[in-house]
Amino acid sequence: MYHEHGAALWSKALRLTGGDRGRAEDAVQEVLFRAWRHPESMDPSRGSPRGWLLRTLNNLLIDEWRARSVRPETIVDELPEQPGADEGDAAIQSWLMEEALRKLSPAQRDVIVEFFYRGTAWQRWPSGSAYRKEPSSRARTTRCASYGRRCRRWG
Repeated sequence: MYHEHGAALWSKALRLTGGDRGRAEDAVQEVLFRAWRHPESMDPSRGSPRGWLLRTLNNLLIDEWRARSVRPETIVDELPEQPGADEGDAAIQSWLMEEALRKLSPAQRDVIVEFFYRGTAWQRWPSGSAYRKEPSSRARTTRCASYGRRCRRWG
């Protein structure tokens, strides 16, 4: 079909688009796609297939022109301002973490707050603190952190 009617479609599309090759190619492609979707329109007993193709091309470009005239494309020199950081996600994350901390024992909660919120290193904890005296303290810290991550993920 393209070999038979392509030149006529291309010529008319270029003329109707003011020489815009991209829009002309898109229009010709759309017309051929519509012909493929509606093969009954290409039946010679209903009239010239070329007439249908050219009328469809004309209608398509008129519809495109009308749509652009109602909503004209605005070209600007600068990009629009990007929205600022959304603080909603941070608030939700904070609420989820607070809820997870409430589910921990006071000793576990103290560990999480000390290590992850205050940034205290293991070696800097006072040597006399109850936390440093327990042998399972590091394992407990790992479990608490793991629990906090799971709560955030499932939140």
